[in-house]
This record gives sequence, structure tokens and C-alpha cells, in this order.
Amino acid sequence: MRCISVTLFSLLLVACGPGVSDNRYAETLLSAELAAPQKPPPNKGPKCDPGFANCDGLASNKCEVNLTNDMNNCGTCGNVCVAVNNAASVTCLNGQCVVQACNAGWLDCDHSAANGCEVAVDMYHCASCTNVCPATYQCLFVNSSYGCVPPLVIADPPLTGYLTSNSAYLIWSTNYPSTSQVFWGLTPYLGNASPFDSNLVADHVVSIGGLDPSTGYYFQAVSTDQWGRTATSFIEFWSTTP
Repeated sequence: MRCISVTLFSLLLVACGPGVSDNRYAETLLSAELAAPQKPPPNKGPKCDPGFANCDGLASNKCEVNLTNDMNNCGTCGNVCVAVNNAASVTCLNGQCVVQACNAGWLDCDHSAANGCEVAVDMYHCASCTNVCPATYQCLFVNSSYGCVPPLVIADPPLTGYLTSNSAYLIWSTNYPSTSQVFWGLTPYLGNASPFDSNLVADHVVSIGGLDPSTGYYFQAVSTDQWGRTATSFIEFWSTTP
């Protein structure tokens, strides 16, 4: 058996066969190669300008997708922007999925749409990721937005009382509108309460009747604001007139 080598189109071809001349093998190989259909080069599609892509693979519409703002092809073909984890809405901006808005009470502090709005509003992230409330303040929803709010207190002067022989008028002020109620009694343990006034006011007046003349009474004012915070006065002692 003899073998011959033929170099054809930069490809080394080797043929072997008994009793056949070298020339016949060479001619046979050459004829077969020339007769075989040639594969066309792969179609790579149109060349797109930066920020655009041929995402559907069709040559007819060429580079049909703007990767900088397409919610379904953001940055790359098939990258879909989805609102997750307390994100109210997202968008594609400059080829990146970004959070547009968070649900109430949440913040997007790492600027990653992948984990949505990951931080809950609190005194260390009040209305913004870097706003820290002072000590004793609270982060509360005020006038359609969150803000740092000082504690509810009964302002100076404290609880004041004007007493007659059988009644008492208790007056106090608070730094935020709040409810009004006075607890009172013959001992510091009190034991009695005025009717609860749910009206939210800053200046409070409560009257108490049915008291005994020339008798000492203890009084304490209590107010609660719209956020459920309570301020309590010191217990004061006054006596009715004869």
C-alpha cells in the first residue's frame, strides 16, 4: 500500500491505497474538494453604534434596541429592570437599572436596583440615607414627609392650678398639639381622672368639680400627641379655698 500527500487550500490531504498510481489519488482528491459546496462565512449581523444592539437577531431592523434606556434590554440584551424589595418603580438610565422611587418608609441607600430599597426609615436614616436625628428625637411622618421631631413635653410654666372652694381649673401647654386629661386625688396615688379630651391642642384647660372646701388635692396632667407619644407633668398639690 502506498500513501501520497497533497496540499490543497493550505490543507494537508493524505491518501493511501493499493495498486493505484499516485497521480490518480491526487486527481481524485482534488476533484472531490473542488466539487464540495463551500460554506459561507458566519453572519455576524450589523455593526451597531455604541449604546445600541441587534437584540432580535434580524438584519431587517438592524440595531433596533437602545441599551441606554430600554427596560427589557438595559445595558445588554435581555437584562430586564424589575422593581423588587420595597422599590415602587425602577427605570433604565444610561444602561443601568436604577430605583426611581421607594415605598413609604424605605430608602435605596446603596443605589443598587438588584436589592431595591433595602433600608427602613429610622432615626439614623430619617428622610435620607445620611440624616441622623439628635438624641431623644424621633423620625416621624410630618406633613407628608419624614422628619426629626423632638419629644413631646409639657412646656414651661408647668401645670398651673386655680382652685375655688369646690372646683379646680388646671392649665398647661405642650410643644405639639395633644390630648388633655388630668388625674387627681387626695393622695399622690391619685385615683380619679377627668374626662378624656381627644382634641389635639397645644394649650390645655381642664376643670374638675365636686371638690370639698379647705381640702388638699394632688393633680397630674397627661397629654398624648398624634404619634402616640405621651407627656406627663409633675404631681402638684393645691388646696381648695374655704
